[in-house]
Amino acid sequence: MATHYFPFTITSTRKSIKLTDSIFLLRFDHPRARNLIGIQDITMSETGHISAISHKASSVWPRWWIHLRSENPTHNIRNLFCNFVLATSAYEEATLVAFALKLLDGTLSGPFVGFSDDGNSDQFLRFRPWWGKGFLKLERSEINLLRKLVAALSAFQKKPKLATIMEIYRYAESADVPTASFRYLQLAIILEMLFLPEQTSELKYRFQLRLAKWFHRFYKENPKTIASIATTIYKIRSTVAHQGVAKVTDEDMNNIRDITRRALRCFVFDPSKFTDTFFESLCLEG
Repeated sequence: MATHYFPFTITSTRKSIKLTDSIFLLRFDHPRARNLIGIQDITMSETGHISAISHKASSVWPRWWIHLRSENPTHNIRNLFCNFVLATSAYEEATLVAFALKLLDGTLSGPFVGFSDDGNSDQFLRFRPWWGKGFLKLERSEINLLRKLVAALSAFQKKPKLATIMEIYRYAESADVPTASFRYLQLAIILEMLFLPEQTSELKYRFQLRLAKWFHRFYKENPKTIASIATTIYKIRSTVAHQGVAKVTDEDMNNIRDITRRALRCFVFDPSKFTDTFFESLCLEG
């Protein structure tokens, strides 16, 4: 069975991280990664980033570098922007890890281009280039949460609703999105999929009330603050849907990204918290 490898960047002092029996994160100075990539000499900083590196003549580095450099500057491994390899036994596993990494925080960290070790040097595996700020820190608490997310996603991935949400979210958090308005719209659609009722009456009010009640219950957020954010989300979403564009401030974008990410984490672990029955009970509590 072939193994698929994707270089990417995180901040971590770990040399290897086991997520499941078939999914590993290997730092470039891990013996398996050194042999895979064809690294001859390497110097790592205290945070696990590469400060100097050289390669054997047979290294696969040039093949990775060409694609990473030309298609996504944030993953330019020639300039030492990558320090880990995601190793999986199936491409589908890599998609789950990519989604889970984004649910931890809205950073640039995640697989973009990789290849298979089945002997076909041209078999490149591609994701959308990621969008965000900085790189993800992975230490004990983050690793434990990442393992739980990957396990939950593995058990839940074939549910149609999650599959659709994953596809929309991966696009919304990618560098492919043409405008802030369109990015905002994609995230708003996900929130509507999670929080809007099956019936189509009083949608604006129900959206606002459900978000306020839900985030107060599970994150102890001020209901008035969340209700205000929900009102803004619905307004901007409606403007984009009807006019094609809307003014989206940095605060607007940060708010919707944060709310969507936190809601999706809970959805992955327990989708029963997003049913009409649950929401109706929650909203009747007062």
